[in-house]
Amino acid sequence: LYLSGGAYLGGVTSSNKLDDYEEGTWTPVDNSPASLTFASVSSARYTKIGRLVKLTASITYPSTADTNRVVIGGFPFSGQSGQTGGGFVHYTDNGIIPSINVGGTSSSLSCYTASGGLFQNAQLSGHRIDFTILYEAT
Repeated sequence: LYLSGGAYLGGVTSSNKLDDYEEGTWTPVDNSPASLTFASVSSARYTKIGRLVKLTASITYPSTADTNRVVIGGFPFSGQSGQTGGGFVHYTDNGIIPSINVGGTSSSLSCYTASGGLFQNAQLSGHRIDFTILYEAT
């Protein structure tokens, strides 16, 4: 955006210019050792502004007794090495998942219980999770 006099919003140099904006869809996948096939996926969209990536999705897990940790991957952009992101995850029937972690270069989402343990696939069996997360891409 230009201000009067031709200056960029936030500064007068081109380094302050917004030059990378993208929107699209992405395909969430189960990155746990179980390699589950999600029962349904909807609203899987992303917005990328510079290196900041916002992801949203609604995923319904299949019926499973698998005890591997929940790991959702398929992110459209690799994350920064050593960086983590965060956001909001809502778990139907059980409220908000208290803690999430978006791992750096692995670009995946892990969910934690209130006691700090990892959510297992079986805990999401037949349930839907809705999330919005932010992370920094490479």
